[in-house]
Amino acid sequence: MIKTVTKVILLCCFVSISFSQELLLAPYGVSPRQADADATDLFDGAYNALLNVGVGTGLYLKAEFEDSTIGTSGLTWTVTSAPANSAAAFSAAVAEGDNVEFVAFTPDSVGTYVLTASEGATSASGGRR
Repeated sequence: MIKTVTKVILLCCFVSISFSQELLLAPYGVSPRQADADATDLFDGAYNALLNVGVGTGLYLKAEFEDSTIGTSGLTWTVTSAPANSAAAFSAAVAEGDNVEFVAFTPDSVGTYVLTASEGATSASGGRR
């Protein structure tokens, strides 16, 4: 009986680990050389990957599934929280491979922004002042 219960518990743990998805969201640094390399990509300016940026300073975000792929419709990017007078929005997202997506964001007001990338029930958020 104990062997059967142990097998069931191990099976449940294995199934939950194998089907879990982890979405990582982080700033993405771009060198001036990378920004100048291709005029048609998302990266139109250098960015040092700091989370604290000034008003009007663009930043790039990278969302990555470690053990899964992004669905065909891509991620949903949202500004979860922003200063009251902000109208800042994301640029169009750009996919790289089947598990990475990049987006650009430029804050337009002083304050704290919380940005979220999600797909279905999986999401990742980050926010800084």
